[in-house]
Amino acid sequence: FLYEEDQKVKIPDFLAKLENIVYHEELGTVADKVRRVRAISDELARKLRADETTRADVSRTADLCKFDLVTQMVYEFPELQGIMGEDYALKAGEKPEVARAINEHYSPRNAGDTPPASLVGAIVGIAEKIDTIVGCFSIGIIPTGSQDPYALRRQAAGIVSTLLAHELELTLPELFQLALDAHAAARPPKREAFDILKDLGEFFSLRVKNVLTEQQIRYDAIDAVLSAGSDDVRRTLLRAKALQAETEEARKEAFRPAVEAFGRVCNLASKAGDNRQVVADLFADPAEGALYEAWQKAHGEFARAMAEARMTDALDALKGLAGPINRFFDAVMVMAEDEAVRNNRLGLLATIADDVKSFADFSKWVG
Repeated sequence: FLYEEDQKVKIPDFLAKLENIVYHEELGTVADKVRRVRAISDELARKLRADETTRADVSRTADLCKFDLVTQMVYEFPELQGIMGEDYALKAGEKPEVARAINEHYSPRNAGDTPPASLVGAIVGIAEKIDTIVGCFSIGIIPTGSQDPYALRRQAAGIVSTLLAHELELTLPELFQLALDAHAAARPPKREAFDILKDLGEFFSLRVKNVLTEQQIRYDAIDAVLSAGSDDVRRTLLRAKALQAETEEARKEAFRPAVEAFGRVCNLASKAGDNRQVVADLFADPAEGALYEAWQKAHGEFARAMAEARMTDALDALKGLAGPINRFFDAVMVMAEDEAVRNNRLGLLATIADDVKSFADFSKWVG
């Protein structure tokens, strides 16, 4: 009976009813949420350089993604949200891709569920979840302990798993800012944007850590790469996997000298402050020039590999510096009495440390 009654109502009439359903007293109606999800989805599709057809499907899916919430079937059986949306959308003549994405955008619905299979479902799903999370954080609703009434942890984990499943070239700060902009366009945020972004970064870092743990990455590799940042989820996972490979029995002893060399570099580099100036004329020992030349070559390879997400190659480029670094330390006293020579050596170590620390904090690697 409910199913047949729903067939008598057109989708635009369902959408009109969303204007009267309060999503949250401080975040507006469900219709307001849909408009934000549409704005975020459109920007995500543009950033991801989706083709014209995909972008049109994303917009349409975002517009329709919540219409079934006011159907009699979903009112009676809330667990059917999305499922009825897909069915009714198909019956109303919507494209199969749009209908499927209306259902998919809720995925993953629980810990054992899979992310959306289609790109359209993935984009709208990410947009819908980040709108919820950023909206809650903007009004001070942040999960603490076992308290998480809006299931924000599950939704954040869903975003992370979707980013990984589709290998999306999208950073978390970009995502946060899109959602913040969408909320700010509707009403001034209750909290300072800086504080919201800081809390979001910490919150998602824990979700990324959990996902890496589920991927069987060792705890020390996870801690090492997370210390270098987790803004780009896909690249964070790839860095962790590259580092994990060095813990294999056949490789870890060969890797240990590199880790020790990186540790010495980073410890002394902390004394350089903002100094990154390296003047070849101030080199007092051939080992200095040799290390500088080795770094210049390695840096180019490292930067290209990092940009192209070839993390094993990036790590190999860094490992190649271990020998020149150790010979440098054997040959010179970094903290020389001559201030110019001392600062030059510290500047050289700081430039190397910048590359090392952008990959991982190797002091956390146990091996």
